[in-house]
Amino acid sequence: MSKKTLQIFSVVASIAAVISVPIAIVAAWLAWKGSWDIAQLSGSFDKPIVTVALGALRLDPRNPIDILFGTRALDKKGTVTIGSLPVTLINEGNKSTEFTSIVFRYPLFFDYKFISELVSEAQEGPSSVLEIKHTTSNDEKFDYSTYNLASLNPSVALTVEEPIHLIDTKIREDVPITTKDNVSGTVIAHPISA
Repeated sequence: MSKKTLQIFSVVASIAAVISVPIAIVAAWLAWKGSWDIAQLSGSFDKPIVTVALGALRLDPRNPIDILFGTRALDKKGTVTIGSLPVTLINEGNKSTEFTSIVFRYPLFFDYKFISELVSEAQEGPSSVLEIKHTTSNDEKFDYSTYNLASLNPSVALTVEEPIHLIDTKIREDVPITTKDNVSGTVIAHPISA
C-alpha cells in the first residue's frame, strides 16, 4: 500500500469513528426510550397511592391533628356512650395495594375491650364486598383495634367506622396551659349546658 492510500484510509476511518459515536449514542437512547415506553405501557411504574380521610377531611401525614369528640351530657349515671370515628382509605394510584392495615391505638383507660364486645354483639347484616378482618389485641399500656384488608383496588375507597367510648372528661378545675407558640392561658372549668 502506498503512503497516499494509507492517508486516505486513516481519514476515512477517522470520519467513520466520528460519525459512529453519535450514531451509537442515538441508538442507545432509542433503545432505552423504547424499554421505558414498554415498561410504562405494561404498568411497571404503576403504584398504589393511598390517602386517608377522616369523614370528608383528607389528612396530611406530615401534619398531625388532634381530634375532639363531644356529646350532650347524659341524664343517667353509668350510661355508656359510644361514638364512631369514620376513617376512609382511598387508593388514588394505578395499582392495587397489598395487605393494607388500619391500626387504632387506645390508652387502656378507654376500655376498648368492653367496646369491641358490645360492637361485635350488635353487628348484623351482610358483610362487605371487601374482605376485612377485624382483630383486637393489647399490651401493658394500650389496646389495639386492627382492620386488615387483602387489597384495595385503584379508585376504591374503604370507610371503617371505628367505635370509640366517649368517656366523661369534664374539666372540673381550672387548668393552666401553654401553646406550641409559648402563649400561656387557662382553661376555665365550668358546666356545659345542652
